[in-house]
Amino acid sequence: MTVATLPPATRSSSTNSRPRHRRSATLPTRLPSIAPQSTLIAPVISNLNPVTRINVLHPPTVPRRTVFFETSESQHHMQRRCLLMRQQQWMREHGEWQKPMYGTAAVKEDYRSQIRSTLKTQMEERDRGKRREWNSAFRESIAVAAQDMRDCQMDVEKRRDKLNFLVTFTKANKEMMESRWKERRLQKILEDKKDLEQLKYNPINWSHTLK
Repeated sequence: MTVATLPPATRSSSTNSRPRHRRSATLPTRLPSIAPQSTLIAPVISNLNPVTRINVLHPPTVPRRTVFFETSESQHHMQRRCLLMRQQQWMREHGEWQKPMYGTAAVKEDYRSQIRSTLKTQMEERDRGKRREWNSAFRESIAVAAQDMRDCQMDVEKRRDKLNFLVTFTKANKEMMESRWKERRLQKILEDKKDLEQLKYNPINWSHTLK
């Protein structure tokens, strides 16, 4: 039994064949650093006032605005600012009621003087407010009285004008009716006279009883 064997592969020496690239068996020990420079993401905040509010995305001492501006230093500054303002607010609230109870004699007297001055100021403001209200009400009452007087005068004038118009209208009607009555009387007299003249020569009235 015979076994057919393939001939050994031979490397072609043709000029058209592409050369093969060898891969390096060694890997790089570390990747290249891609972190931005510290000058772009680390603003100088140590010299600022702790109460100063800053923009985290655009902090001071940084000329440009990039996505790396939200740094831990800016956040820490804003947290410290919030905590400090809360402490100050707490001290303002709780420090006032401690003075009249646990303060020294001078502090207590100062507190009492402040209370007296505050009450005096409130009383003066209340007095001024009442005076303003009284003056405003007084001026308003004067204006209302003057307006009422003007309205009354206008009403009187309107009534007088109406009365004069009615009197004139009544006189004109009276004169017209009197003239009509006079005309009727004259017409009646003339008609009666004419009838008498006709009856005088009318043969029907022989006894002359109709006058």
